[in-house]
Amino acid sequence: MYCDIDRFERHLLELSPGDGAVIKDFAKAVRVFCRVELPVDKAPETYGIFDGMKFMLTILPRIGTLTRWAKVSLAGFASRLSDPLLREGFPQAWMPEFSMLFVLFTFAWMHRKVAGYPIGGSLPFALSIEKRFKALGGEIAYKAKVAKVLVENGKAAGVRLEDGTEHRADVVISAADGHFTVFDLLDGRYVDDVIRARFAKEPIFPPARPRRARRQSPVRRGSPVGMRDQRPA
Repeated sequence: MYCDIDRFERHLLELSPGDGAVIKDFAKAVRVFCRVELPVDKAPETYGIFDGMKFMLTILPRIGTLTRWAKVSLAGFASRLSDPLLREGFPQAWMPEFSMLFVLFTFAWMHRKVAGYPIGGSLPFALSIEKRFKALGGEIAYKAKVAKVLVENGKAAGVRLEDGTEHRADVVISAADGHFTVFDLLDGRYVDDVIRARFAKEPIFPPARPRRARRQSPVRRGSPVGMRDQRPA
């Protein structure tokens, strides 16, 4: 897959001319989302009335496209493709249950060079952070599972590990999921009706599952592997 939507569109058309209408529809939507600026300074659930109005003014000219693609999953989009390689390849790139809005925005951001994938994958990226952190004097404890977040005077003050040892800190950041953090690490002591309702009513996104090994689809000559940006920097 190419980050440049123009090149990616040409490549898809070369692979499957018979899917031209679907491919062009996809590329057109990506170009529309290239012009949508999503607010990143606040989480949607913290919006006030003016935040909501500002966001609506931003998306209003593209509301038709947004509404239409919001109803389509990645698997649903792939089912419109007749080419076996594309029909199987698109769902494998992410997860079949993903909304096409996520896919379209991802391509739009990569086309604009405001998002991308680290070369070599996530591990080298994480290791580079580890290297810099240690060079600055930081310490990392691996295989040290946190059992509780310590709270003093209404503020997170450190963590207790499963082996009983405690570590104090000025700032505590949980990288665990929200439910585990709120109801396990903090024992559900800081829950109000709004938070409780969100966890009770919001649909649960299915976790990633290991895919069964399957027969490899034929790889066509010239098919790019992984995300590549072939444009000049």
